[in-house]
Amino acid sequence: MLTFNVSRLLKLKGIQNPTAYFMSLGYTKWQSYRMIRDDLAYFSLDRIEKLCLALKCSPNDLFHFYPNPSKPLPKDHPLNTLVRYDNTQKITDLLQDLPMETIIEIVEQAKSKSRPQ
Repeated sequence: MLTFNVSRLLKLKGIQNPTAYFMSLGYTKWQSYRMIRDDLAYFSLDRIEKLCLALKCSPNDLFHFYPNPSKPLPKDHPLNTLVRYDNTQKITDLLQDLPMETIIEIVEQAKSKSRPQ
């Protein structure tokens, strides 16, 4: 089953107040609430594009595919690329165990990758 999964992306991006964030992008409180709960049955393409621009992601990053165990897909099926594993806690745990010098180095590398070429 294909589902909307923006909550995972919000965690990875470190967005602390998703409701305020979405409302600052022009979404209503109700739309924000539903997005945070990953409770959307319909989402227009222009809204997906707006969200991708704001979060600097692709549409693939907004969705999750839960394979049906009774109907497995071939391993090379493209939907398998949308199977997500929640690694947000692992990232936090990893950062807590790193020395400050390494964290600073990672931040500097991330900054250099985010600058336009």
